[in-house]
Amino acid sequence: MNDRLIIERLSFMNDSIDVIRYHKGEPVTLGDYIEARVSTAPRELATDAIFRNMLLAISDAFNGNATEAIKTLKSYAPEALKAIVGEWITDIDKDEILPHDIIALSFNIYEPYGLELVGSKRYDANNEDWACEEDFVPKVRRCPDFQLSGGFERQEVLDIVVNILKALCNELSDSRIFNVQHIAAGFVDGKLTVIK
Repeated sequence: MNDRLIIERLSFMNDSIDVIRYHKGEPVTLGDYIEARVSTAPRELATDAIFRNMLLAISDAFNGNATEAIKTLKSYAPEALKAIVGEWITDIDKDEILPHDIIALSFNIYEPYGLELVGSKRYDANNEDWACEEDFVPKVRRCPDFQLSGGFERQEVLDIVVNILKALCNELSDSRIFNVQHIAAGFVDGKLTVIK
């Protein structure tokens, strides 16, 4: 199972943490519901460690161990997002022609947490205004399925994005996107962090 599907199956999580579900007329906590789903899930779903552990972490939250559940969920978010961001970048690389005069890319983070990509014909290490020049905007400017709940602090989100992009720079080193000379990431209203 791919990470996008995992995120889709967990899309209920943000708004349903304190929801009571009813099954056969009896109230059942969402934690009980999730435990039942894990035990009856299709084989490929039940054997997927990321999905299973995320569901069990949510279940822990309903059984009084919310702090541990949040820690567990936060530890899996970067792993799932890395696959989503990697797929988005691969699609851009495959479907679009990156102009040769684009020398810098900015991965912009906005709130509620999302990620977009723009390219510039200029770069200035001493003036971050270069990132405001949108000389290249991919057709799919915003990363689809990039979702992080409000439970993450801004610095955590920045760290996650920077680490994902650094890892993908190595893993997708043949990509035209990652062969651009300068790459940075940051919040649209904050400072940029240089990736390369």
